[in-house]
Amino acid sequence: MISGQWKLQQRARLNLLFAQNCAQATLLTLQEVFGWWDPIILKAATNLEGGVVGSGETCGVVTGGILGIGALACSETLSDPAAKEDAIYRLSGDYKRWFERRFGTSICRERVQVDFSKARGLVRYLLPGDKLIKCLSHTGEALWFLTERIREHRELQGNGSRETPEPIDGVGPPEPHCAFSVLSRIVPEQLGSFERLGWATTGLAGGVAFGGSACGALLGGILGIGLQYGYDVRSMSFQSITAAFIRGHRNLLRRSEQEPPKEAFARSLYLTEGFKRRFGSMNCRDIAHRDFSSPEDLRNFLNESSECRPVIAWSEDTARDLMKV
Repeated sequence: MISGQWKLQQRARLNLLFAQNCAQATLLTLQEVFGWWDPIILKAATNLEGGVVGSGETCGVVTGGILGIGALACSETLSDPAAKEDAIYRLSGDYKRWFERRFGTSICRERVQVDFSKARGLVRYLLPGDKLIKCLSHTGEALWFLTERIREHRELQGNGSRETPEPIDGVGPPEPHCAFSVLSRIVPEQLGSFERLGWATTGLAGGVAFGGSACGALLGGILGIGLQYGYDVRSMSFQSITAAFIRGHRNLLRRSEQEPPKEAFARSLYLTEGFKRRFGSMNCRDIAHRDFSSPEDLRNFLNESSECRPVIAWSEDTARDLMKV
């Protein structure tokens, strides 16, 4: 159990240096703070680094934090799944809005101002170090806010104990959204065995906490590819993580339309690039041609509109093909 603002912030920053992946570092820190370990979610989050597969969209500290919010809420004693789902939406929105107010944006390329899809962008991020230091600072601050917000919520719900219990009742989210819909179809056995994974995707709805950015259907496919080809940084050495980081970013720079190698970033990049070619954008608001104001607003749209059905179907079929060994 990590307590104290300075200690927690330092731990979050060290986790970023160790994991070399902002989304996984965020989840690592949350797991250490709240006493749980879920290698499945860590693997799934592999490809969210660099603003979703290095594309510069929603920051991995945001998406990783939202996955953590959903995973932790899965174990709460709320008897009504709908109330649990609403709590995830509320906490995810609070966190994303705070992040944007504090740092000006939740979009990776706007915050860091480098292009991870190019070699010079990656070099500029690492050298002379000012960009990396900014990310370390922001990660520490964000994790402190997020853990305090989760603690406040858990205290109100009577879940203030140090350890996080196992998921309750084995009940998944009551209102499947685009990310959950895709993930549940491409890895049904994983969702059946690990309830936290389904709940973790909840806050990604509506373009990440209803923000209109990365489409949930695309994120569901990316999470599935992470389960197939990603890695659990907690069980790896620093040298192994570094080798995986170099291999993954080399594949990001290649950007070929040929069948990609069997590696997490290569396969997720292939999915993302194909998604943008097929639908013209990877962002929810561009595809749906609107923003969503609430969970009910999104549910009504998914039930009544046909615009998202081909998006979900394409993401499901393409991600499943990419996950074949």
